[in-house]
Amino acid sequence: MLERYQKSLAFISLASLTTTTLFIAPSFAFDPFNAPRLLSLGAFCGASIVALLLGLKHKWFASYKAPFFAVLFFLSCLTLTLFITSPSFNAQFYGAYGRNTGYLAYFALAILLFVAVIAANSSNLNYYIYVLFGVSLISTFYGFLQVLGADPTGVVNPSNFAFGFFGNQNFQSAFTAIAVAAAIAILISKSISIINRILLFVFIVISIVQIYYTKSEQGYFVLVASLVLLTYLRFIRSIKVQLKASYLVFSVIGFFAVLFGTLNKGFFAKYLYQESVTFRGDYWRAGQNMTLENPIFGVGLDSYGDWYRRSRTLEATLRRGPDVFSSSAHNQLIDISSNGGLLLLSAYLIILGLTVRAVIKVLRRENGYNWKFVAVFIAWFTYQLQSLISINQLGLGIWGWTLTGLLIGYEINTRTKDKAADQDLVKVPGLTAKPSLEKVKPDWDVVLFSLFGLIVGALIAMSPLRNSIEVRSLSGETTIGAVEEFGMRDSLNPEISILMAGNLADSKFEENALRVIRNTVKNNPDNYFAWKLIASIPSATPEEIAQAQLQMKRLDPLNPELK
Repeated sequence: MLERYQKSLAFISLASLTTTTLFIAPSFAFDPFNAPRLLSLGAFCGASIVALLLGLKHKWFASYKAPFFAVLFFLSCLTLTLFITSPSFNAQFYGAYGRNTGYLAYFALAILLFVAVIAANSSNLNYYIYVLFGVSLISTFYGFLQVLGADPTGVVNPSNFAFGFFGNQNFQSAFTAIAVAAAIAILISKSISIINRILLFVFIVISIVQIYYTKSEQGYFVLVASLVLLTYLRFIRSIKVQLKASYLVFSVIGFFAVLFGTLNKGFFAKYLYQESVTFRGDYWRAGQNMTLENPIFGVGLDSYGDWYRRSRTLEATLRRGPDVFSSSAHNQLIDISSNGGLLLLSAYLIILGLTVRAVIKVLRRENGYNWKFVAVFIAWFTYQLQSLISINQLGLGIWGWTLTGLLIGYEINTRTKDKAADQDLVKVPGLTAKPSLEKVKPDWDVVLFSLFGLIVGALIAMSPLRNSIEVRSLSGETTIGAVEEFGMRDSLNPEISILMAGNLADSKFEENALRVIRNTVKNNPDNYFAWKLIASIPSATPEEIAQAQLQMKRLDPLNPELK
């Protein structure tokens, strides 16, 4: 029964969203936020692959050809980049330290997107909305504890910002805005009961207060922009053409007023402009230069940081000093094009194109206000806005990719369904689904056998977290030999190897440090920090120091401090 299979996939998908967003390891991992999330992504990717294989008997391929081939094309381009570009396999596979958005992360996100495509029937959409609100509430509660200085995990937070489970207030602000946008989309529906309106209103108020305590304006910006679109979908779409035209004119004027304000131009500049906007422009231009210089396959997955210095402009070099660098373009489209080239970007844009086509089709064939679909769409739209000004953080990224799959899949799965069941006129006391589908239970055999894939995926994705835990353990009493042996591992991120070598050098064990850092530059010759460390160790040979200085100049050609 297809509905049972869809419910099974939804179960796996919802578990992946919850775990990947909330799984952190502050008490025992050096990187408590990203490495655990990669482990979760890898595990549920493995479970999803097994579930998809078990579902071939349902002949899902016949119904989902377009998204299947789009995802397959994306994975093919991703794999070509992994094997053709120059950075080491390990660095690209697991991604840069503190980000972990390499091959494994994007592979898992694409698989989970396709799982959401199949799972996205009318009934299951409810559960995704439930989980979005639930996870947001949990992160919001944790954020308030951080504001009060009562964080039970002991994460260092001297300013008492609310960053929830994301480790950064910008991400917490954006994620909360995504949940608020979806909640408002449901609140303004005609078919929601009074009690649920009250609950949604309370949720919205609490969440907006949370955004305030993040001290990040990112959430406000993306939320206001999303509400403009939501206003059209709920109130403007069904009215006269003249009013639509007026709305469009004012929206365009408002858009450009805000745009110019953020660029320090016009009346709103004093309210909207922040110096960080200029910095983002530097990051975007560097990413564009990487794409132009490496147009087909890019510089390598999650390798933006290794190329930033040689791709930035002289103005960017001098603006904040040559030592300031970035590991991301702070724009996911530019990140994808710089890391994977125009080939990978085109594959990603095809997926986004399928999403936009699905949204247009659903809106055209449904005359009323389908609050479930609009809630998912407006959450997706809010995420996309955020992705244009921020990095791809895994706790947020899994929501963006899953919401993409839900929109594509909902259009396919409801083509032959009774459209009236999803309209605003249906008798829905709250966030309830169609009775005929609500009773459907998952195929537990699929879920059970998927545990095998979960274990295999976890084992593959374990390396960054395992290394992060060992780094934390090495901060106590340990032998110099143990630190050196650990730093020599080829499975380490180069940033961790450099940290180990730096600690050895600071403790005057320079020969041990040199052995570690020599191995690091052997595997990662484009890492600026590794060469810089060699140049700073007095016991390095004159030839090594000269070579290190030459490599630093190659990697940072516009740095006036390098002669």
